[in-house]
Order: sequence, then structure tokens, then C-alpha cells
Amino acid sequence: DVEYSINVSIAYVMLRDTLRDGNSALKDASITLKAAKKNGINSDAWFSKDVQTEALERTRLLHQLKSAFEDQHLFPMFQPQIDLATGQAIGFEVLMRWRGHDGKMISPDRFIPLAENSGMIVALGSWILHAALGTLRKLHDSGFTALRMAVNVSVVQFRDPNFIQSVEQALIASG
Repeated sequence: DVEYSINVSIAYVMLRDTLRDGNSALKDASITLKAAKKNGINSDAWFSKDVQTEALERTRLLHQLKSAFEDQHLFPMFQPQIDLATGQAIGFEVLMRWRGHDGKMISPDRFIPLAENSGMIVALGSWILHAALGTLRKLHDSGFTALRMAVNVSVVQFRDPNFIQSVEQALIASG
């Protein structure tokens, strides 16, 4: 006598469209199911080359992001915060940026969601926080003690059980 609510996401894959073995069909179904879930509760999706291409692109970009992080191709940019009444800089917002191997900038709206979905944002966030606080320490040491710094934090980082400890370590390391 208990009522349950059920949500369903469905992936449709026409086996004749895969033209490959059973493992490939299952992989296509998994990719398509992720696309259906991305559309929200009680959604469905049909397998298509576009769905497959998008999934392959996300995977390729995630591998490039991991490589860029290891090779130090990510860097902080400091966007000034200005007091509108005085026109004086009062601080900075730290933004993570990525320059690809070809020299072109990769938009944060492409790589941040990937980092969040993969859990990689925790390591990236820790790194950018250390970089930001190190820069703030140098500014304070140079006499700019009134400047403040803002660092964006992902919900994924807040959920990490070591988040507070990571922030404390960054604050201690930067003095």
C-alpha cells in the first residue's frame, strides 16, 4: 500500500545503425543513455552519429585537459575588481584559463563542466587556489595590503570531504 514514483530514461539504438559487434552496440547505448539523462528526468534519446561524435569530443577534450594540467598549460588570469565610486582597484577575481597546444584559448564553458563531471575540478581548484593566494601574498608583500582576491569554487569542490583542509593548506602555504 505504498506509492512509489518512478523515473525512466530510455536510450534507443537501432542495431542495424551500429554495424559493429555487440560491445560497440552496448557502448552506443550507454552514450545515448547519458545523452537522455542529460536532457532531464523521464527523457529519451536516439543514437545518432551526432550523439556519438559529441561523446567522443568530450572524451578527447577531457584527455587534453588532463594533459594540459600535467603540462602546466592552464594558468590564472586576474580580472580586476574596481570600486565604482573611486575608480580604484580593490581586488581581483581569479579565472582559470587554458591555452591549447595550438595556441588557441579553450573556453571555460567547455572545460569547466568536463572537469566538474570527471571530478578533476577538485585538483584544478586546489591548484588555482594555491596560485591565487601565492600571487596575493606577493602583492601584499609589495605593499598592496588592501587588495582582496576572489576564487570561484565549484559545488563539486564543496562536496569534497577534504575541501576545508585543502583551503587551510593553501592559506598556510601562502602565509
